[in-house]
Amino acid sequence: MRVTEDADDRPNDLPRAGGWFGYAPLSRSGLGRPASAESPQTADFTAGPETVPGATDLIIAGFEPIESLTGAVWIATVWPTEHRRTIPETPPGWLDEHSDGLVWFVRSPWPDISLTNVLSILWLAMGRSTEESEQRTMAAEVLAWQSERAHAAVDDLPT
Repeated sequence: MRVTEDADDRPNDLPRAGGWFGYAPLSRSGLGRPASAESPQTADFTAGPETVPGATDLIIAGFEPIESLTGAVWIATVWPTEHRRTIPETPPGWLDEHSDGLVWFVRSPWPDISLTNVLSILWLAMGRSTEESEQRTMAAEVLAWQSERAHAAVDDLPT
């Protein structure tokens, strides 16, 4: 997707949502502002992870593509083995930024806690750590918690 600048230095062809930064997260769908004759735009309409052969079966089984949840795809590598799956990357050029050539799918280690809440617990536990090895260790520890501790952490999440 081509990005141009507005007078206020914000990219002007990103979808606006009014969140923290005023923009919706980008997705593989290539959605942005509607194109017009006055402002021609280009977009990359690359298929998302749900189109990879085998993905539908995993989604039906309760797994979700990690990249639809977070840009920190590495978090799937420390996910408990029984709650993660991978499919070899199939669309040409897809996930070029990741060298493992896999599409990662995860489900909650605690069936009654949503993946959104699991990720919130993880981000809070990792705090402001910037060391990747430390983040991996902390995430693996959290993902190994017993159900009671995970529920207590969800109860403590900010609203």
